[in-house]
Amino acid sequence: MDKLKLFSRWAVMMPAAILIAWLTFIISQAVGSFILSMIGVDSTSFLFLAYKHSMPHILMGGVFVASVIKLAPSHKNIAAYVCSFLAILLGLIPLVLAVIFADNSALNFWGIAGMVFELTGVVLMAYAVRSSSYDLREG
Repeated sequence: MDKLKLFSRWAVMMPAAILIAWLTFIISQAVGSFILSMIGVDSTSFLFLAYKHSMPHILMGGVFVASVIKLAPSHKNIAAYVCSFLAILLGLIPLVLAVIFADNSALNFWGIAGMVFELTGVVLMAYAVRSSSYDLREG
């Protein structure tokens, strides 16, 4: 029974981390959009678009790695590094393909900025796991 529990935690870790990251993204988008619209920022302004394509993406990348650390049953550092590597790889491949194969009129520059910020969040959290004096793996 103990091996089954351990296997199920490993099997659920990635889908749960992805779900937690997406929920964080959706909530931060909604809250940020609400706050910016309440203070009178237009939804087509540069400030609104810069927030929409930076902060939620950074949070999503960081929360993905943090949730992997919390959900992994053992070898939390290695799991965080492997998931960070996979997130970077899965983020860079479409980013590079979009830049290489799309013409300038079809490029979604805000989408590219969002992906860069998401990768920044993953890298920052992986660095925090590696070098933090506060152990993120504890309780």
